[in-house]
Amino acid sequence: MLQPVAQDRQDIAEVVVRPMVEGDRAFVLATWLNSYRHGAPATRKLSTDLFYRHHHPLAEAALTRATVSVAVLPDTPDVILGYLVAEGRSTVHFAYVKKAFRRMRVLTQLLEESTLPTDLDGVAVTHGTFDFFDWAQARYPRAIFNPYLF
Repeated sequence: MLQPVAQDRQDIAEVVVRPMVEGDRAFVLATWLNSYRHGAPATRKLSTDLFYRHHHPLAEAALTRATVSVAVLPDTPDVILGYLVAEGRSTVHFAYVKKAFRRMRVLTQLLEESTLPTDLDGVAVTHGTFDFFDWAQARYPRAIFNPYLF
């Protein structure tokens, strides 16, 4: 089992940010859909069939037009710690970090290495999960939840 780089949650995980490659696509889609299906106020009440039937093609389409940055460990570039799906300088569709690597600056590094404004001022977030509302919205109060830009 992959262990976190640092036991102290204040330490910074040493990660490399790279573009998504085709081999990453299945992981990105599966974690995006599963996390959003079970972790968002808007989707928890939907039937599983209804959600996946309609949201899977939308997420696939977003991946074709968005930039996907992937965080990996330097010595294991095929093991994804997290990723950021962003479109231009104004939209974040989804961000994900494996639980073992949360609060270790993985998402912060993904954001810092993106073309997004560092404070996310005016950036639309299209997929707001409970984690977004609890953590990211408090940290980036200028980000705007807007599911209609998806």
